[in-house]
Amino acid sequence: MQKRFFILFLLCFVYLPILLHASEHIEVQNNRPVVTVIIDPAHGGKDPGGRGIFKINDEYTIFMEKDFTLKIAQALKVNLLALFPDMKIVLTRNDDIYIPLKERTFLANSEDLITDEIFIYVSIHMNASYNSNERGLEFCTDGSVNSIRFAEKVKIEFDKITGNELPFQGIKDDRWDSLRDFSMPAISAAIGFITNLEDALFLSTEQGINNSAVALANGIAAFIESL
Repeated sequence: MQKRFFILFLLCFVYLPILLHASEHIEVQNNRPVVTVIIDPAHGGKDPGGRGIFKINDEYTIFMEKDFTLKIAQALKVNLLALFPDMKIVLTRNDDIYIPLKERTFLANSEDLITDEIFIYVSIHMNASYNSNERGLEFCTDGSVNSIRFAEKVKIEFDKITGNELPFQGIKDDRWDSLRDFSMPAISAAIGFITNLEDALFLSTEQGINNSAVALANGIAAFIESL
């Protein structure tokens, strides 16, 4: 009996620390970084952003950038919460109100940061051009490695979901403009041209809004997985 007890004690002494260590290792491996996503629907209120004026069925229709950006941002939040129910998501605006760029920057940079937390910032826009034939998708970054990689992940997801509906215009450096003051991975996503009828009609539909939001959400998820 004593011999059997001694063998059991020896096994526990030798293998229990190994099992506990293995359990801790698995927990660490499965942990994802804590992420807060700040979504900025560009423009709003007295600032309509770009405008597209088109004659459709003998009537003039006016599309405003601020309306599309808010709808995409709200749909993006829904899609992100479906992927990450515990994710903290901050919208710089949730209504048709005007918020100066400096206040949006301050809001993003003033969020409380906990240990090992990662902030991601995405500003949603549409482009505008005097050339009504110009259309498609464009990303701007601050030039940092993480921001460029973030934009690349989102671009891949747009390719999968929207395909040729939004031709790709490229990833551009915007470090001296609206993204220059951010201390986190940040992109500005210009989803279509408000001055192009095809792009405007695409985003005037529920499918167009949702497809854009899903592509953004999946791109954010892919970027998080890569961290």
